[in-house]
Amino acid sequence: MLFRMSFILIIASILFTNEKSQKITSEKSKSVQTSEHYLLENNPLEKNKYQPLNYLVVDYFTKLSSGDLDGICKLYESFSEESFEKIKNGQNLAEWYQGIDIYTKKAKEPHAYVAFVSYHMKLRGADLLLPGLETMYVREEKDGTFHLVDKPYEPEVEQEIRALAKERAVRELLCQVENQYAYASRDKEALQSALAWQQGSDE
Repeated sequence: MLFRMSFILIIASILFTNEKSQKITSEKSKSVQTSEHYLLENNPLEKNKYQPLNYLVVDYFTKLSSGDLDGICKLYESFSEESFEKIKNGQNLAEWYQGIDIYTKKAKEPHAYVAFVSYHMKLRGADLLLPGLETMYVREEKDGTFHLVDKPYEPEVEQEIRALAKERAVRELLCQVENQYAYASRDKEALQSALAWQQGSDE
């Protein structure tokens, strides 16, 4: 009789534990969904919403493909020599950019935005159009103009960008660009041709 009662208590304990575990899991899932819903409602990922910001980013890629490094410097609040050299070394990568879309999230800093910029670039030296994604941090001035913020970002800004990149809407955008790249880059011969052209132009 005692054995039977103990067995019943064990079964009841297991059922209660499972029910409690399922309840905790359900509550966690609801919490995540509520959190994502809150972020979506209060700070959604918005596409091409701010026209002056859109002009700034398109201007950046136009100047990049044309080799207008001095013009690029003027798009930033301040621009380091290190950043200048990086852009100078990579300016011959793309012949032109198209299909530029700017997805923005409001930053914690007032009048600042994190921009996830998707685009397609025509590689120099090959008939190949590849998708890409770049992250930019942008500040809006009192007169309504926008300026890019130079990298490396301040630690708190870098941390904020990493947190935003984990949100579902941004992850979906990243996945979309990755899939587009995988499909577009299947022509390995064209990629090798572009790489050979780049190496030749650097010599």
